[in-house]
Amino acid sequence: MRNVLDRHKKIALHLSGGKDSVATLYVLRPYLDRITVYHLDTGDNPPETKRVLEECRKIAPHYVTVQTDVRAWIGKNGFPSDVVPTSSSYLGRFMGFGELPLSDRFSCCWQNIMLPMYERMVADGITLIIRGQKLVDMPKVPMKSGESMNGIEVYYPLDDWTNEDLFAYLREVGAPISGVYDVLPEDIGCMHCTAWWDKRSVDWLKVRHPAAHKFVAQKHIEIKRSVEAQMRGF
Repeated sequence: MRNVLDRHKKIALHLSGGKDSVATLYVLRPYLDRITVYHLDTGDNPPETKRVLEECRKIAPHYVTVQTDVRAWIGKNGFPSDVVPTSSSYLGRFMGFGELPLSDRFSCCWQNIMLPMYERMVADGITLIIRGQKLVDMPKVPMKSGESMNGIEVYYPLDDWTNEDLFAYLREVGAPISGVYDVLPEDIGCMHCTAWWDKRSVDWLKVRHPAAHKFVAQKHIEIKRSVEAQMRGF
């Protein structure tokens, strides 16, 4: 780890507040005087995430919040969905085929999380990005640990960890753990997200946040109607 860090002067650690990034933060505690911790706040962080971030901020001497407004973006581009009928696209609605504006889930995440964070990395002259990404989490990793793009290297200290390893470590070091994991196996980014259906965030909302659950469930009904209408022609 020290060899990786010694190659760089401007180092960023991406902290979402989820289990992986928190574990990475605690693993890197001996080096935090050399690292700037960045959190991307879309304006829709769950209370559970906010509590974790408050604790993490206490041990990070250099902490930066990158702010975006996912709700404003959704107001212009539509709610994110795992399936987007052509009738709900911009042109579909412009030509009168549908009324419900939807965007695909990756576009929403890209515009509100990934791109703003990358642009901040470039603006701040970061040459090493550290993340809590693990090989068991994704079917295909866009960039491997040690690879570089546009002069920025990525490093994943937990690359070969399992989720069992991770939770055991968090408990061992007394790190904060989001209450989301009491209900779900994965953390939730935006509290009112209407996409990422496979994560079953509605199960957690129903138990812990009834008002948010009511809102998301209603949007899911609207999305389902739009999808079913499009599927009738399939």
